[in-house]
Amino acid sequence: MDDQGYTRVLTSSNEKPSGVEISRKLVLINSTSSLVALALNMTVLVWLQRFLLDRIDTAEYSILPVLFSVMMFVPLLTTMFTRGLARYATEAYAENDTERVTEIVSTMFLILFVVGLAVLTMGLTLAYNLDSVLTIDPAYANDARLMFGLLMAGFSLQIMLEPFCVGLEVKQRFILLNAIATGGQFVRIAILFGLLFGISVGVLWVVVATVSAAFLTQLVILTFSLRIVPSLRFRWTAVKWHIARQLLSFGSWSTVSALAITITRSSDAIILNKLGTPIDVTCFYLGVLPFQYINLAGSAALTPLRPAMVSMYATNRSERFSHLFLQGGRWAMWLTLFVSVPLMVYGRELITLYVGSEFRLAGIVMLLVLLQYPIGQGVRMLFQIAEATANIRKLSLCLLAMSLFNLGLTLYMVGVLEMGALGSGIGTAISALVFYPLLLWPLGLKMSGVKLTTWVRRTFGPGLLPASVAVLVLLGLKIIVPLDSWINLFLCMFAGSFAYVVVLFLGALQKEDRNELNAASLKLAQVPLVSTLLSRTNVNSRGPKNG
Repeated sequence: MDDQGYTRVLTSSNEKPSGVEISRKLVLINSTSSLVALALNMTVLVWLQRFLLDRIDTAEYSILPVLFSVMMFVPLLTTMFTRGLARYATEAYAENDTERVTEIVSTMFLILFVVGLAVLTMGLTLAYNLDSVLTIDPAYANDARLMFGLLMAGFSLQIMLEPFCVGLEVKQRFILLNAIATGGQFVRIAILFGLLFGISVGVLWVVVATVSAAFLTQLVILTFSLRIVPSLRFRWTAVKWHIARQLLSFGSWSTVSALAITITRSSDAIILNKLGTPIDVTCFYLGVLPFQYINLAGSAALTPLRPAMVSMYATNRSERFSHLFLQGGRWAMWLTLFVSVPLMVYGRELITLYVGSEFRLAGIVMLLVLLQYPIGQGVRMLFQIAEATANIRKLSLCLLAMSLFNLGLTLYMVGVLEMGALGSGIGTAISALVFYPLLLWPLGLKMSGVKLTTWVRRTFGPGLLPASVAVLVLLGLKIIVPLDSWINLFLCMFAGSFAYVVVLFLGALQKEDRNELNAASLKLAQVPLVSTLLSRTNVNSRGPKNG
């Protein structure tokens, strides 16, 4: 297939009508609403870290990242049972088979109810013996037990109700879903502020507010989900165990993939808890926060694409995936590098101004962790294509190999060389530099049907161009300007970002990108509020008419 074939939106005589709407405009609107909801959570998080570090002991603060890291492993117990729910419910709905949707929900609810009870029992037992598993200051052991018990109870309830909560995703109601999530964040903020300022300052209240808000949010999602997709109901006669086997087969490889990602993202804090110091845990946690939230933003932007891609596959339109792989990877690089390049160059200065020079090592950790973006974002759509086609075995094995390599390297760096948080960051960077080019790049090209030369020319090259120029500008300013104040830091970051945008629009955007941006701007101008603002601006710019 030539390059023109990649840029056309192809159609096929074998395409079937879909019960799930496939709309680029809808995906764009849903992705934007997801990012707005995430921005609120990030804003609160930035304030919260500084607030807590200024008021509590480092030993108490370090409990939070360690417990959250442990909790990231807990979903692995249920991924096999939950991962295929939304995917197969969406496929059935796209094929207008509402009876199969009911069969999926009825079958998996029975399984997940039992699994939820088992997880709750195991979680409470572990919470009771938590201080024998983790290194926790005895003064905070009871709070740590209570925090972990609350987190496990909330998670157990969540997985029991999961089969009835996929309706908003199936129907692509992500704007509503994100409105509910945003409301949940406001509730979380209100509870957190009430506890912190009304009772005492402590990490316990972070967990109490998080679990309470999550429970209320899920109840609202459950209500709307059942209302818009009535086939999400339990019926004894609809229980079909062969459906469970199909979902569990998909879920088993999803579990391998999730295990790999969780090891990569969570093992460092646990290793540093056992082999390092509270300062190491805190530095690594602060350094990895931007990476985690940029990842969340990327997932929030791409999640609305999942139902559409599953529908494409279910209705024989998967030939469009080549175009999505090239353009999606290109945009993923542009967006993530726009945010991460200033953080990579000015990480130490940012951390010093934010929480003090005691934690400046977090800036180096930030640089090392964010190096994954220029290497890996060009094949970002590999994950979406693998899930949409239910072909995740090879991807899961590649991710597992990479995570185990990273784990071994981190244990050596931290345990043998005693490099602390710096060793964890180095292990992460080396793993990405080795495994993306050797395994994940070839796999992405094979699954999408794209040639390496085409990908380099259409995605990787244009994706790196603006970042390369921005790095030179930022490094030059770092030599000239003393970065000892927020004003100087923000001005230099703005200059680098401005250079990034100029190069992006003058030299990196492809013709199809420009066409889509123009189309998006025209659609935006048709929105009533925007149209009114534009008309008023035009009237004011012309000035008053002569009498």
